[in-house]
Amino acid sequence: MTRTDPDAAYSDLVTHLAEGDEVDAVEVVAICTAAGRTLADLNRDVGNAAGESPEDPQRGVTE
Repeated sequence: MTRTDPDAAYSDLVTHLAEGDEVDAVEVVAICTAAGRTLADLNRDVGNAAGESPEDPQRGVTE
């Protein structure tokens, strides 16, 4: 997932995570940092991309 444009790399990261792909944690932090995004931003964006509602009380809950 190597991209030179930080925003494009962030967008790719969101897509991969929303699809359930595994991504290296160091790569996640590096991409978020380069794109000027926080992990909270990433969590929100991945949830939105996966079709989760921010109002859903079960959002982020795994069994």
